[in-house]
Amino acid sequence: MPKDKKKGSEGKDRDHEIKRDSTSTPALKGRNEAGTSVQSLGHDSRVDLKYLRRPKSDRDLTERTPSEIEIRQRTTGYAVGTETPNPFQSKIKDVRKSYMVKTRKHLENLKNMKIKKNRPSATPTISSAANSHAGGSRKGTPAGFRRGSKHGNEDSAFETDDQEQDDINICLSDTKFENLKHKKTFKQKVKIMLGIQPAMSSAEFQIVAMKLYKCCLKSVRDLHELHQRRLLGMQLLDEIIKRAKPQHITIPHVIHIIWSIMSCIHHFQLRLKTFSSGIIFWARKKKLQQVIKQFTRMIRLFKRIMHRIILNAVITFYKEARLWEVEFPCTELVIQLLEVYKNAEEGIEDILHTTETCTLMNIYEAKMLIQVLFEILKKIKWHRMSERLMKKIVMMYESSISPKSTDSYNYTPLRKGLEISIRNIIGNLGRKDLVRFLRVILRRLLAPNPEDEVITAFGAIANYAAKKYRVKAKRPCSAKGPIPLLFGLLSSNIPRINHMCLIIWKNLMDVHNNAYQFLTPKIYFQYSSYNIVSATCRQEDKLFYKSIRHFLFEVTLFSLIHACNRLELEDVYQAMALTIAELPCGYVASCHVSIAMAIQEFALCISTQDLVRSHHIHAFVLSIMTLICYIFKATVFYDYVNTIMKRRAEWAPHLNPPLRAHYEYAQHHILWNKPDLFFEDWETRYGLWKCFRENEPVGSKKERKNVYRIVHAAHQR
Repeated sequence: MPKDKKKGSEGKDRDHEIKRDSTSTPALKGRNEAGTSVQSLGHDSRVDLKYLRRPKSDRDLTERTPSEIEIRQRTTGYAVGTETPNPFQSKIKDVRKSYMVKTRKHLENLKNMKIKKNRPSATPTISSAANSHAGGSRKGTPAGFRRGSKHGNEDSAFETDDQEQDDINICLSDTKFENLKHKKTFKQKVKIMLGIQPAMSSAEFQIVAMKLYKCCLKSVRDLHELHQRRLLGMQLLDEIIKRAKPQHITIPHVIHIIWSIMSCIHHFQLRLKTFSSGIIFWARKKKLQQVIKQFTRMIRLFKRIMHRIILNAVITFYKEARLWEVEFPCTELVIQLLEVYKNAEEGIEDILHTTETCTLMNIYEAKMLIQVLFEILKKIKWHRMSERLMKKIVMMYESSISPKSTDSYNYTPLRKGLEISIRNIIGNLGRKDLVRFLRVILRRLLAPNPEDEVITAFGAIANYAAKKYRVKAKRPCSAKGPIPLLFGLLSSNIPRINHMCLIIWKNLMDVHNNAYQFLTPKIYFQYSSYNIVSATCRQEDKLFYKSIRHFLFEVTLFSLIHACNRLELEDVYQAMALTIAELPCGYVASCHVSIAMAIQEFALCISTQDLVRSHHIHAFVLSIMTLICYIFKATVFYDYVNTIMKRRAEWAPHLNPPLRAHYEYAQHHILWNKPDLFFEDWETRYGLWKCFRENEPVGSKKERKNVYRIVHAAHQR
């Protein structure tokens, strides 16, 4: 091939390469944005692009083609190989200067940005934050929250110029670490040493905030540079905390500053994994604690209306970064925030709403959020919780047990987490709030045709709440406690609900921890000693029990008649025995003896096909009789009970405790209802009369009226 043709083909290839570079050259793009076109310089665009590239050495210049040398001599007047200034350096400087002018204008726009004076308390939601974060955080910086009002009034929400979000993205596009470093003047160092730190102006705050975003919200592959950026970010955070004014901090600033702090926390948290001991681990742990302290100081710098935004920003950062499997102190940060949050319930409701939303998209995130929630609720001490939040959590738990087709969310995977959350709430509630929470739970059981699984789950939670109330209250069996709340359920015709209410009653009455002494019916002998603590009965307790004794008589008898197995019979026995031990008065003794005699009449009517159940009930009655004699020291009554017990031991030992699953009968054992083996009404009445023949004070007329009024109001509820 001739040399001329070869040179021509090389020229075409070079022209093609130049045209391809012209579409991707940042300098040309910047020049075009600045308003300076290549054609306006009066030269060929190919020549301009060649000089806009990096400076070439003399060796590169000598390797040019003659046509290029001619063009250079014609346009510049200098020969090849001479060191001459690039004629386009001034043009490049103009482009850079125009770019700096444009950046300065952006900062002025940020300075002049204002928020409307009359603005309501609308705040961005977590879902909007997640959408915006997903669009910006993956390739640089989060783009910010989309504005939205909780109550649907979007026009009255916070109004901020959208240009600010673009400015953040523009400034983060060039984030060289060398440009972020700034040396303080000698005068500034002296002021810092003397503790003189003047407040930031609005423009200065914008500059520091932009540097902070570049340090903390830009991902860098170089780990050393990443660490240097986070350290510089900590310095900038200290400067903002000490010198920034709260009125200069807007909603986008709050979101991005919180994300910056959390990125620093995440960075120093990950650095702890490489060392588990030694001075390096101590130094890194100290840095982590320092950043967490910065977070605590920063949330106190913000206004109170920003606390909800901070909470949403923390949850959004945690969700979008997928840090659930990393040991990241999200729970600690939220707890610190809720300590200064004026309305902590609002924050809990936001977490619940976010959890509900995640059940439709990502079950794993919903479970992790519930885990964070019950850890938060474990440490929050409630002075007063609204009934609306109680109903919300109880409704979610009920839907997780028995889901319905009308449910908007899928609560089934959250059942265990919601149960732990409710138990943690109960553990931190006061006495009055515990009574209110018990009322909310028991009302759920009054619904028509409740499922067995719902009764079991809510019964377990109600028992736990009753135990907590018994520990916190001085007198759990008073009329002002949760006992009147049980009247509505105790009057139910469902045996399982009645049995559950008796268990709640048992947990409320066990003040002196006597429950382990009454696990199963047994004989309490006259001259023996048992580890049973008998309480002193107050006058108000006597009046209260006197007003409800007929009601408890019917309920206990109903539960005993419908007791299907030995465990249910033992639960009823434990409730009766605890009542006798905790309220040792004549009303209690006479009421329980009446119950025992009524049960005996029922057992005598049981057919011979169910002898085991009949034997259990007769042993139950004997155990109650001996317990009454032991607690009240009834000597005469003890003689009568011992007579019946000895007759049974000789002719019918199967009628005495303990309860057995199978009975073996001898030839002389009596299996028919012989009257000498059972208690007589007039004998028991005489024994009670001999024991309680002394007149007990009944109380004043005013006290009786107060007790009757409280009980009547409870019956009406």
